[in-house]
Amino acid sequence: MSLLKIFLKKNESRFSRNLIILFFLSFFLVGLVIFKNFGLSIDEPFHRTTGYYWLYILSKDIIPSSNYHIYLKNLLDEMEWSQDFLAGYYQAYGPFFDLLTAIIEQVIGIETSKEAFQLKHLLTFLTFFISGIYFFKLVNERFNNNFFSLFLVFLYFTSPRIFAESFYNCKDIIFMSFCIFSISHFFSSFKNFSLNHLLFFSLFAAIATQIRVMGILLILVYIIFVFWEVIENRKEIKKNYSKILICIISYFVFLYALWPFLWADPVGNFIEAFLTFSNYDWNLKVFYLGEYINANNLPWHYSIVWIFVTSPTFYIISFLMGLTYIFKIFFKNLTSLDQNQNNKLWKNDNQKKDFFMMFFLISPVVSIIFLNSTLYGGWRHLYFIYPSIIYIMALGLEYFYFKIKKFINFKIILVCILLLIILNLHNLIRFHPYQHIYFNPFIKKIANKNFEIDYWGLANHEAIEFIVEDSKKNNFKTVSIRTASFTPLSYSRKILDFNENQFLFQGTTHSDQQYIFTNFHYEKNPKYQKKYFIPKNYYEVFSVKRAGILINKVYKKKD
Repeated sequence: MSLLKIFLKKNESRFSRNLIILFFLSFFLVGLVIFKNFGLSIDEPFHRTTGYYWLYILSKDIIPSSNYHIYLKNLLDEMEWSQDFLAGYYQAYGPFFDLLTAIIEQVIGIETSKEAFQLKHLLTFLTFFISGIYFFKLVNERFNNNFFSLFLVFLYFTSPRIFAESFYNCKDIIFMSFCIFSISHFFSSFKNFSLNHLLFFSLFAAIATQIRVMGILLILVYIIFVFWEVIENRKEIKKNYSKILICIISYFVFLYALWPFLWADPVGNFIEAFLTFSNYDWNLKVFYLGEYINANNLPWHYSIVWIFVTSPTFYIISFLMGLTYIFKIFFKNLTSLDQNQNNKLWKNDNQKKDFFMMFFLISPVVSIIFLNSTLYGGWRHLYFIYPSIIYIMALGLEYFYFKIKKFINFKIILVCILLLIILNLHNLIRFHPYQHIYFNPFIKKIANKNFEIDYWGLANHEAIEFIVEDSKKNNFKTVSIRTASFTPLSYSRKILDFNENQFLFQGTTHSDQQYIFTNFHYEKNPKYQKKYFIPKNYYEVFSVKRAGILINKVYKKKD
């Protein structure tokens, strides 16, 4: 069989099946090998507290006479943010994944915070990995080609920032994954109307919504699409309305069953959560295009620019081709509709899928711009549109291939694909374990001067490890550390093994500390903040860099 036949047709041979298994098995094993390599992100202590708070509350309600909830209360009291939760703050956060992780911690007997956070990294990666399997099924049903679909999943897995955050971003990556689970079941229902697919769509959409309220878009876009089908096909009005009714009812049943915050006041608390998280009040500044701008009043292009500067060049070009192509098809279909509605907006199920992914990508971006939503940390709040980006890239690649196939040998295309695979792997290796600071080649040299780098504080632990070793060489009995940036350096103690009593993490307090740490992440312009100045009697002794991008530094007091 020729290479062309192998790669361009959906091949059900043993070779094809074995390649698919080998691909996913390889990525799974890579995750198992490296999940302990990543540092602790600044959000993770909060999410662990979220899980244990709700585990404590539910256990107290279910088994009030047991000593177990007393044990949980003592464990909870030792965690950051616990008093805030007990005082009634932050309870609107959907706890599904955090609660599940806390339960697993208890079941397997996790004893240290280091083990707990490593478990969370593993579970986050496994969820992302499963989403890759769902994504493969989704794109393979659309493009009917095993090898092209595997290539798309490879791109999905290996965009550097997404790859890194698939281990520790237990909110945005988890939300993205459940969006994929939900959309996959929606697409599977196109061929055969199945109650099971509809229920799973609603279940995963409900879980996604309680992770981030933007998950309600899944239901809204679904309803819009079904209503359009009602307009186009009046013969199946009853069937389509039953779909909507079943979907809405099951969605809210699952949503309320899985979100304890809603139980006390189903309507009022849902409205409160939606209003709170649709435009979260985070009145600090972010560093963007060389300026410090209030997160509540960012330029409209903030998220769009972040997507483009942190995505590989190949992704950008393919995406723009795909977006142009799908816009062309959509508007062609739209303008061809006549008054009698003999024409349809989508000509087949493939176009219906394409338009759904287009709307699922565009609608949140437009809504964020229109609502002037609070954003920070790059485009993390929009990671859930990342699968749509890869999907639209696929449309661009497919369109481009059929345009050039008459003029180019297929072996050349395979060589180009191989080079792209090597390039992605090269980026993952050279940035490891800080792939989250990746910027594409056009931006990399000016990244430090224009964008936040290590918002998550993933490299903080490496600075502490240096200070621990350096202090041993100097025989310091006690070690004081000041932080000259807006980052909770002390959090990283939770994943390190050292004598904590010997080290004093004194935040941004100005005194005569032996070491000063900075990762250049500030909540205000550091030029006007004395607490962020590095005195002249300190000199640089350590720094972390990847591919020329500076992540953090440690300064030591002169003798």
